[in-house]
Parts: sequence; C-alpha cells; structure tokens
Amino acid sequence: MSSICRFLPTKDYDDSIQPVYFVYETEFHKLKQPFVHAVYYVFLVTKGTGTLQILNRSLPLETGTLFVVFPGTVYTMQGSEDLTYMYISFMGNGAGNLLSQTCLNMEKIVYPGREHLIDFWRSGIQRINRENANILTECVLLYTLSFFPPHTDGEDSKSSRIYDNILIYVKNHYTERDLTLKKIAEIFSYTEKYLSRLFKQNMNVNFNEYLNRLRIEEAIRAIGGGADNIKEIALLCGFGDPLYFSKVFKKHTGIPPAEYIKQRKRG
Repeated sequence: MSSICRFLPTKDYDDSIQPVYFVYETEFHKLKQPFVHAVYYVFLVTKGTGTLQILNRSLPLETGTLFVVFPGTVYTMQGSEDLTYMYISFMGNGAGNLLSQTCLNMEKIVYPGREHLIDFWRSGIQRINRENANILTECVLLYTLSFFPPHTDGEDSKSSRIYDNILIYVKNHYTERDLTLKKIAEIFSYTEKYLSRLFKQNMNVNFNEYLNRLRIEEAIRAIGGGADNIKEIALLCGFGDPLYFSKVFKKHTGIPPAEYIKQRKRG
C-alpha cells in the first residue's frame, strides 16, 4: 500500500471543548424525569427500544440510535426494561461551533443506524482512568461526530443553522424571567455581540424587542383565557416587574393592560 497524505484545512473557529461526563446508563428507569441539562449531550442507545419525548415530538429509539440534546431542552424517555444507553456531555467555547460543522441541529436530533459505534464507545469507557479521561472522551465524541455529513454551504448557511437552533430555544423558554441574551450566549457558547447581530439580521429587531413581542403575545392569550390580575399575568409571561410589563404592553397594543382587560370583559 502506498503512502497516504491528507492536507488539513486551517480552522477558522474556536474548537475548544470540555467533556463533562462519559456515562454508561443501565438503570435509566430509576432516574427522576423530566430531564434538562445546562450543557450539550450526545447519546448512543446500546440495547433495547424506547421513545424520546422532546420539543413536542415523540421520536423512536432503538439499538444503534444516536441522538443529541441541546442545553436547556426539557425531555423525557420511556423504554423497554432492557433499554441501556451511553452518553457524553460537553461544554466550552467551541461546543456550538463543533455541532454547527455537522448536519446536527435542533430540528433533527435523532439518527438511527449507528450500531457500528457501540463497541467503540464501550471500549472507550472501559479504558477511562483519571489520567486519560478528558482526552479519551473528547476523542470518542469527535470520532462519532465525524460520521455526520459536514455542512459545506458557506458561512451564511452556518449562521442560519445557529439562528434556527437558538430561535427554537427562545420559543421554548421565553416565559422564564431569567432569559437574557447573555444567558443564551453562555449556553450556546457564542458571544452576545454575535448573537445580537444574528437576531437583527434575521428578525429586523433586536433580541429584547423580539422577546418582549413573544411575551406580550402570551399575555394576550392569558387575558383571552380569563386572566385579569396584571401582576400574575406579568409573572406568567416572563416579566419580573408589572410596571415594566404594562409599559411594554401599551407599546405593543396601544393601550395599557388594565384597559385591554376591561375591553375584553365588555366585549
């Protein structure tokens, strides 16, 4: 066999990641659900069948299925008695960029037919010790991701995928009072400046304006459902300050929430 030489392209992104856990879970039925994590998780089903409930979807799991859970995403799992799986969790400045190099995204998170990875994962976790844990776990993760087709359609498409993932996150968490652009930047490992520009380009408004719009729409739905306590409505929709809520509500609807509630009752 002749020699093989492959030239590697220069990296144009921060690829630093920090593995957190490498786990072989054989008793998931005993775990408290629902699950939600502050870091990225990549799972590989090693035996059995089950169902993943996530983002209002029900997705089948079977031996050899690989799936990804993004930070802050709430999910549950049901499965057969023999359902077992392994997972690697990770974080770091390059975590979001790492996944954006592949076809993995929040719209398509489940990939069956990865049975060929099971023995490799098992071998990896069996060899772990205190000295090699980080490098071995990172190697298993990167080797696994290498089997997913890379995106080669340019920086604009990459930004679009990042925006789509973050938009899904915002739509599932906008009623949380601590949701800020800074928090999202920390979760997805991007800078606030970059995400702010991304929102402005895609929505033609800044992040806070978009977030307030979602919350006011929720407030209108709550009032339509019979809610009439302004403080409770504000808290329900993600506003910590009822006075600020009233100001934003008037800006979006033209009238204060108290007047809007009166009109709804009269109408």
